[in-house]
Amino acid sequence: QITANKQIVPIIHDISPTPDKSMSLTGVSFTDDLHCFFGPIPSPNTKFVSSTSILVEIPMITLTEMLEIRRLASNMAMNSDKRAQLLSCTSSHSVFEMDNSGFVHMPILLVRSNKIVFRTGFYHRFK
Repeated sequence: QITANKQIVPIIHDISPTPDKSMSLTGVSFTDDLHCFFGPIPSPNTKFVSSTSILVEIPMITLTEMLEIRRLASNMAMNSDKRAQLLSCTSSHSVFEMDNSGFVHMPILLVRSNKIVFRTGFYHRFK
């Protein structure tokens, strides 16, 4: 098991979409106090299934939120030297990017109830 600051680090191995606008995360070291975020946006529902499985509801992002995210992503693309300064609203862990097709890639983060944020290396695409 990998630890950080004496905390067991949850690791995602796979993400599978479900038919109900949710997704199933499989991995290791999941606990019942984990919450899933998409960049700065929390999942409406994170359901602990087991230490190797979590079900996550994908949040609906309002048009206003998406326009603001796209504006920030566009600024980051045009100002690569200031990229590190243009982070999302809540955390330096939640930097996002926009691709050439207009999709915004939001990092999937796992957050414990003690506010420790774990980067997962996975992203979700929003349009």
